[in-house]
Amino acid sequence: GGSIFHQRQHPEASKAFAHGLPVVVAKLDRLSRDVEHIAGLMKRADFKVATMPGAKTLELHLYAMLAQQEREFISQRTKEALQKLSDRAVAGDAVSQQKVINRAASLAKGRTKASQAKGGGLLSVALNPSQRASAIPWSFVYCVAPKPTRA
Repeated sequence: GGSIFHQRQHPEASKAFAHGLPVVVAKLDRLSRDVEHIAGLMKRADFKVATMPGAKTLELHLYAMLAQQEREFISQRTKEALQKLSDRAVAGDAVSQQKVINRAASLAKGRTKASQAKGGGLLSVALNPSQRASAIPWSFVYCVAPKPTRA
């Protein structure tokens, strides 16, 4: 049971797979960056990768592993950048504070659904633009940086 794609993320691919039609993607990582998901697709669906038209199963698995590794690298770089942004905001940098506020507002509007799906919850307080980042509760900036440890 269940769709092999999230309808919102890949509506046309979902329709094609539901009707047993083949799908062509530009690059494998546009289909997914998860080895397990790609392996499941390989078993249940007919798809081709335009950049690798003659790719065999082994090659697709290798590229799936590389795509997943890249996703993990992107995630790590993003976390590090958000931590640095949070640190600058807490130190009083006005531009960084505004970026934290803007990101939180985007989360509240559901614009960064991937972050929400990974636990970057909604706002726990209402913001006004004049608030300083140092006054924002840590539960609020969870999506920006992990809660600091207190010695």
